[in-house]
Amino acid sequence: NAAEVEQKLKQLFMEIPGTPQCGNSAKFALRMTRGPTNACINFHCDGGYATGTVQIALNDQMEYSGGRLCFFINDQLLMLDRPAGSACQHPPGVLHAVTALMEGTRKSLFVVDQQNGLGESG
Repeated sequence: NAAEVEQKLKQLFMEIPGTPQCGNSAKFALRMTRGPTNACINFHCDGGYATGTVQIALNDQMEYSGGRLCFFINDQLLMLDRPAGSACQHPPGVLHAVTALMEGTRKSLFVVDQQNGLGESG
């Protein structure tokens, strides 16, 4: 049921150290990017708008080229595999990026703080 799924997703958000421990603090945002984009999301740490981020892959990475979620942790570059339905959680201080989407469509569902601007502009 939809209410159970919503609760489970918000629980994933609240598992991140430093996130508010009430279900009202999180919201959902969908992101769909169609390639080619000729752009990436440069390496960054999330700002004061975020206490944590959960990203759920809505489609398999075999459906697009590029668009790889990367983290730089302990002096190592990590590129995550994102099978459909997989979830990634991270606190705001983790350095991360997304490579340019070369072709196909990448779809993600995010669970973020209410004050996060993700999903506000269409």
